[in-house]
Amino acid sequence: MSSVWTFIKNNPMCDFLVALGLLSIYITYIGAPRASRKSGRYVSGTPVVGGMLIALGFLTSTNKWLAFIGLLEPTTLWLIFKAVPEAICENKRIKRWIPPEEFEGGKVVEYSNYRRKLEEKRIEYEEYPGSFYIQEITRYIIVAANFGYDLIGMDNRGENPILLQAGTVEECKERANKAAVWNVYADMIAKNKNRK
Repeated sequence: MSSVWTFIKNNPMCDFLVALGLLSIYITYIGAPRASRKSGRYVSGTPVVGGMLIALGFLTSTNKWLAFIGLLEPTTLWLIFKAVPEAICENKRIKRWIPPEEFEGGKVVEYSNYRRKLEEKRIEYEEYPGSFYIQEITRYIIVAANFGYDLIGMDNRGENPILLQAGTVEECKERANKAAVWNVYADMIAKNKNRK
């Protein structure tokens, strides 16, 4: 017992941060649900903050290995083992996306690699005149149309197509952002078949 008291006495910064972390955990998991029940509306706590404060507190102490205690907070575990790996997998899926062979009746000729925000397009809501949203275009595809080719911009999931230009392949590439890196669709399909 005296060693615990000595630890507390010799690490005031650790004591302060651990106390704040415990208070935050209490507010998040006990205080906020009680307040929600009483008021009849949602009251939020501060998930992850309590665990991080406890970990930071123990990192300032002489026994740094105790920082793992802060990582045992439920939302910190969820963040480490569920949210971060899912975000990494989603990011890989977005970057590896290849358009279908045909897009809206036309054969895909070329497409660009994913790149964060090649351009932004302002799109007005038909049902709400005067209101709009901004769609980020993160990739392009060039599709063979009846009388030439269409340049189509897409979001990061390969959805929400927007027709940007019609003409030849060179005119479509000229209209697109210069940072776009182009791939010939037939070449990419051949590479993927060779990998299997």
